[in-house]
Amino acid sequence: MNNDDFNKFNNHNNNYYYPNSNNNRRNDNPVENRGYYYTYNAQQQMGNNYNSYVNKENITSSPSKEKLKYGKVIVPIIVISLVVTAILLFVSTNEFDDPNKKARTFMIYMVGSDLESKSSQGTYSIGEIVPANIDLENNNIVLMVGGAKKWHNFVNPDEIAIYELTANGFEKKQSNELLNMGDSSTLTSFLDYSYTNYPAKKYDLIFWNHGMGAIGLEHDEVSEDFINIYELNEAFETSNFKNQKLELAIFYNCLTENLQIASVMSKYANYMLGSEEVIYLSKLFNRFSFFEQVKTSDNAYDLAKKFIILSDELIDNYNETHIKQINSTLSFLDLSKIEKLEKDLDRFINSIDIGRNYYNIAIVRKNIYTYGKTQNNNYDTIDLYSLVEALSTYSTNKELKNIVQDDIKELVVMNSSLDDYSYGISTYFPYYSTYKIIETHLSLFENMWPDSSYVSFIRSFNDIRYNNYRSTRSVSGKEVNELNNNITINKDLIELELTDKENDKYQNANIYIFKKDDEDRFELLLKSNKFTKDNNKLVYQYDGLLKANDNLISYMDDENMIYGNISNNEDDLNVLFNLHFNEESALIVETILDSGENPLSSIIDISDYNKISLSKIKYNLLNDGNIKENWKEDYTRENIEYSNLNSIDIRKEKISLNDLYIMIEMYDIDNDTYYTNIKKVEQ
Repeated sequence: MNNDDFNKFNNHNNNYYYPNSNNNRRNDNPVENRGYYYTYNAQQQMGNNYNSYVNKENITSSPSKEKLKYGKVIVPIIVISLVVTAILLFVSTNEFDDPNKKARTFMIYMVGSDLESKSSQGTYSIGEIVPANIDLENNNIVLMVGGAKKWHNFVNPDEIAIYELTANGFEKKQSNELLNMGDSSTLTSFLDYSYTNYPAKKYDLIFWNHGMGAIGLEHDEVSEDFINIYELNEAFETSNFKNQKLELAIFYNCLTENLQIASVMSKYANYMLGSEEVIYLSKLFNRFSFFEQVKTSDNAYDLAKKFIILSDELIDNYNETHIKQINSTLSFLDLSKIEKLEKDLDRFINSIDIGRNYYNIAIVRKNIYTYGKTQNNNYDTIDLYSLVEALSTYSTNKELKNIVQDDIKELVVMNSSLDDYSYGISTYFPYYSTYKIIETHLSLFENMWPDSSYVSFIRSFNDIRYNNYRSTRSVSGKEVNELNNNITINKDLIELELTDKENDKYQNANIYIFKKDDEDRFELLLKSNKFTKDNNKLVYQYDGLLKANDNLISYMDDENMIYGNISNNEDDLNVLFNLHFNEESALIVETILDSGENPLSSIIDISDYNKISLSKIKYNLLNDGNIKENWKEDYTRENIEYSNLNSIDIRKEKISLNDLYIMIEMYDIDNDTYYTNIKKVEQ
């Protein structure tokens, strides 16, 4: 999938669906009552090192196993058993005592992308790994790194290299040409190199980079490629780990804790750790310091618990000291449970008539929280437990809901979240992204899981939507559907009357207020989805535009964000500023790297930069007087420079709408888009 397929500024409104789960996700002993929802499921297969969770200071011993009951036993059998046991013990002990075979080998596959080239996040993460504090006698840490146009540390951007962590830091072991880290063969070569050169009792793999939802991960900035899930499977299938499973795969990527990636990884790993939501990166979030806590007795559960607790503490500290609060989800999966979940999910899906219930299901899908949707609509992942709960109304077999949800509880060994709608595993369900991107996802899934009823279900859902979309396309010959109703303006109320058909299929709407420049470009002053509905009427209460000192700036009211640019002697990057309003003015409370098609996950410390600008976004909106279908992709960004952050006075002012332009964009339940004509306000 080409990155040009992604629409950078295509936002929709989003409502939340909270299933009635009788609070079965809430652990009775959340860590210090910090607001996280925890689930810790006792898994016997975790072995003697399994610890039931109480809190980070008080870890209980493993649950006692039921005593075995013996009948009469013939003595020779006992003797033979003892001899066999002794031999096996001798072999396993001597194998483990092999001086060339350590307890664990951690493999880190770090694709820097813009996270490194523009905001140094890869450099920060590598710097968190301090050899003096890590047990290197019993653990190997191997790093393959590249995929960024620029690095801020020892990494050479003109090569792909493999490093080993030694007492003196990372030592280069292999240098390669500039390989594509978004290609499966590069990942395979790293897996095989680590397996051959760093033998260990257990192997763990850590992915580090952007996550792209259910379609893949590891975006390489140099090649503009990423590893899709077919390539992810191919990388392992052609490696030594086809037959030697990883103990734990940690996805240090956004949006990767989903059914599709977990299904692939279940063939090659015993356990998996990742996030349904965006994983925020910052130099304050030193999650890789968890290596300092690793012990030789640790199993996958122990490692995951340490990683999750550390991450939660870091998020807590951030939220306690910042006005802007960030969400956090992490969960730990027992991948041996995936196969049963997939079979039972298919049974559940087969009990639902998509044709008869399409519009009800479309409304259900609309109202379930969609992860990673700020600034980007391409991922379309939602919580699986919540989806099953919501769809159960339309199932002909009510028991199947409980079976599937019990499967999810078995799969999700440990779950931590700051919301009450994330149960530990998401799934892809097309809704917000473009037809082309949805088709890319579905074609890939059909190739990988040709017999999946769930894949057939979401294919049918999308086909119905697309056929409806095409059938309502305007026959005027224009590129977009028109809302022929006139916008009316009565003082500060901006209103649009919908037809009965439009009202029945209404999903949400955005209002845009523009100023036209001398080159016939439309400068965005305001984007907002804060409409109220009065029967068939959409009503927007205009309360002003945003000014920075004397300059009107582009403002996304629905996200409390403005566009900006920051720079220093090394870096120049486009960012998004989050705002916090008080009675008189607005403060910039968070700076996020504007990653375009990738999730907004990189939090920038603005104090590292000495120049700051706020941006005006100008669109080439019209073609021969008509709104262009892809107008959001045709824009320029003009920056207004300020001496420093303290010199910027941001205020909302009740500016006259006279001579400004207004356009309303409406989405229906089939995700078709309609626009009013551009209306020049003359008051």
